[in-house]
Amino acid sequence: MSIQATVILILILIEFLIIVIFEWMRIVRRKEESREDNLLIQSLQQRVQTISSDIQKFYGKKTESLETHVSDLEDVRRAMMNVMEDLKKERDYSQQLHERLSLATRVGHIGVWEWSGESQEFALNDELRNYLGIDPMEEEIIPLVRLQKLLQGKLTQDFWDEFLATLSKGRSFTTIVEFGKSSETKTYFKVTGMPIESSPERMLGVAFDITEEIEIDRVKTEFVSLVSHQLRTPLTSISWFATLLKEEDLSDTQQDFLDEIEHANKRMIDLINALLNISRLELGTFAITPEDFQVPSLLDEILTEFECQIEDKKLQLNVSISDKLPDTFHGDPMLVGIIFQNVISNAIKYTTPKGSVDIKLNVKKRGAKVAGKTVPRESFILKVSDSGIGIPQSQQDDIFKKLFRADNVKKIDTNGTGLGLYFVRQILLQIDGDIWFSSRENNGTTFYVMIPTRPMKARGGAKTFEEMA
Repeated sequence: MSIQATVILILILIEFLIIVIFEWMRIVRRKEESREDNLLIQSLQQRVQTISSDIQKFYGKKTESLETHVSDLEDVRRAMMNVMEDLKKERDYSQQLHERLSLATRVGHIGVWEWSGESQEFALNDELRNYLGIDPMEEEIIPLVRLQKLLQGKLTQDFWDEFLATLSKGRSFTTIVEFGKSSETKTYFKVTGMPIESSPERMLGVAFDITEEIEIDRVKTEFVSLVSHQLRTPLTSISWFATLLKEEDLSDTQQDFLDEIEHANKRMIDLINALLNISRLELGTFAITPEDFQVPSLLDEILTEFECQIEDKKLQLNVSISDKLPDTFHGDPMLVGIIFQNVISNAIKYTTPKGSVDIKLNVKKRGAKVAGKTVPRESFILKVSDSGIGIPQSQQDDIFKKLFRADNVKKIDTNGTGLGLYFVRQILLQIDGDIWFSSRENNGTTFYVMIPTRPMKARGGAKTFEEMA
């Protein structure tokens, strides 16, 4: 082969070799690029997996929290539904209760009122509006000034002054109200009120028409008065004939019988006189005859009447009279004397021998506190304490009732009438006074008597108590 041909062949081989080398290099480069790509893909896959894992973790917690909130909200929803159901039942029950109470007030003829001290307004139910003769078309809430105008002439200004003063104190009370212009059309109400605990400026109360009960009591009292008057004449005759018989020549036995007749007759006369006094007091037909007198002097006179009893029982009597008392008091000495006499008599009568009786008389200004009570106006205060038998706790609420006598009193004194303290309390109510007590059985009793120092107003009547005695 020629050299030229050999050179050409070598060149071709070299070219082929170069081509092979380049091809090989291209293949190698592609493999390297492919490996890098694989690495990149693997890296991306790992990154995607990490991000996916993080997303799953993040949203997994959020989902879990959301599910918890959804569950809590469902519990709240159920609780709210239960509350709404309870409220509905409560509303239905309140409505039923209101309807029943309204029916009860209508059937029982019970007037209901509510007072707002802040707005000076009254709310009255239909029954009370009917009692008072108020137009049903009148507003449900009635201002005080408007109510006073509606009831003008039917209730006195003195009533309004006292009633509003009572409301302003914010304490429970019970009183009897006279309503009407004349005796023929006059109606009597028993009015009770008490403060609303959640709102001290408000008072809630009821009113009952007790006109029929008042009339029944009046008729009974008139009957007692009539019977007592009729009995008085024959009893006086018995007493007179017994006195005449004593002048005759009688045996000792006959004399004893006559003494028993006189004693029983005297007890009957005393009882009738007491009943007559009570009937006059309840009917309002007794006279009040005020005059100027000294209260300490009256007390001394009454104590003088009991000197023999005090000496016989060897009682220790302690009397204290304040030097701040008014020089004179314009009042009825007979009424004041009856009050003092009854309270002091009980203390002496029911104190055991060698016991003690303490009597204090002073004067207290308006607003002063006396044994748990507030003095509404300047008053004489008589305090009578004894070391006697006391009053049983179970019977203390009955002590001012007519004809009531405690069990322990009946055992030691069979001659009492049970009218004394009732009589005293009725007199005090007539003159705006008061009486109350504290006591423990077998440990003595303390009575407090309050008599206003303001002058008593004269009042005409059929008789005075002195004339009936």
